[in-house]
Amino acid sequence: MTRRRFSLPACAALVAVTGALGVVAPLEASAASPILLTSVQYDPPGTDTRTNAHLNQEYVTFRNMTGKAVSLGGWRIRDNQNHTFVFPSSWILKPGATGVLRTGRGTASGTTVYWNQSNYIWNNTGDSVRLQSPSNAVMDRCTYSNSPGRARVAC
Repeated sequence: MTRRRFSLPACAALVAVTGALGVVAPLEASAASPILLTSVQYDPPGTDTRTNAHLNQEYVTFRNMTGKAVSLGGWRIRDNQNHTFVFPSSWILKPGATGVLRTGRGTASGTTVYWNQSNYIWNNTGDSVRLQSPSNAVMDRCTYSNSPGRARVAC
């Protein structure tokens, strides 16, 4: 079971980077979150080995729902235990693109960032993924519980 909750009071503080001009424009307070969580791979296939390759099979995906590039610098992803990932200040997600936050180590690209953890983050028994703006407003949430035979959930 997934549950999504939106909290939009911080939308006025969000920044969208537009086109090739690099013009920075605030989003309107009434705008919905430009980024939404789309899935959580919370139980990677196979035995939990804690190798970097296996840790990187645990991930969260999210999508830029706008027609503009969005700077995610300062945005956060948190779980129920307050493990917190803060997006790098220079990280920008292109219009309509899907991004991936992988638990292990790696080199960031235009669509993938790495948490650089040496242990798993997402609980197999259930957890809640919170996407927060730089002002800590919860912009999206995906909550899941353990279900036999399932290792991934769509948000």
